[in-house]
Amino acid sequence: MSRPLAIVAAAGLMFIAGCEKKPNDTVPVVAPESAKSPADILKHLQYAMVRKDPKSLEAFAPEDQGKFLGSATWYHYRAGILGIKLTEEEIKTIGVQDLVQKGYISPRWSRREFTAALKDLDSGKAIDPETMKSLSTVNQARLDMPRENIPDKKLAEKLIKELTEAVDANPKPIYAAGLYRLLKAIPEHGWQYLEATVASSATGDKTVNDVLLKVGETLIVAIPVGYNTDGSMFIWTFNFDKYPAAIARLFPEPTEGGK
Repeated sequence: MSRPLAIVAAAGLMFIAGCEKKPNDTVPVVAPESAKSPADILKHLQYAMVRKDPKSLEAFAPEDQGKFLGSATWYHYRAGILGIKLTEEEIKTIGVQDLVQKGYISPRWSRREFTAALKDLDSGKAIDPETMKSLSTVNQARLDMPRENIPDKKLAEKLIKELTEAVDANPKPIYAAGLYRLLKAIPEHGWQYLEATVASSATGDKTVNDVLLKVGETLIVAIPVGYNTDGSMFIWTFNFDKYPAAIARLFPEPTEGGK
């Protein structure tokens, strides 16, 4: 079930040569079999992101509670900083409406957009009434699960307790929602141009491998993956070095009528 190396190499050569045609559609149309090795991860991510099946990412949740909570919250936090949101349809599909109700995510606001709007207010820039009304509904202490240090120890403990309880109430959908949200930094049409190689973890952790997603010779992201005790694979926290707009420029523009 692994993606043929010849196809991966061809996709890389097409990009390097500057070809504007998209590569052959090799993205699975149904959920791939369970990943057995780090090399299998790419086709699962391609399927989830291109075929719009974010719930399939629940399979990659770490069983270790520390890793799990760190992953689930980090994905949402980093996506918020990058300005990546989930649509109302995606929120409903994944089943995380509770996060919206509790103020942890918003289909209207990311933390980046919210911070920019506050700066506009501070500078005296005029804000339309509808936006002002929407801003007033944002829970600044919760939006995108902020990880900043809070000097007030009691408040910090209260917020962490509330966040942990929210994640524990709906764990795997919240994990999948965060992972899907962050992976949206890669445009849908770009997934077919990606190659994956497996490397030792940059952290030196021998229980984890880094799956390096590249386009041509350009590294997009290193995704740490490891094994749960049942043999299933988990995806741990990761980070993009570039903003989504910069990542999008690495791929040819989608052709008319295609992705």
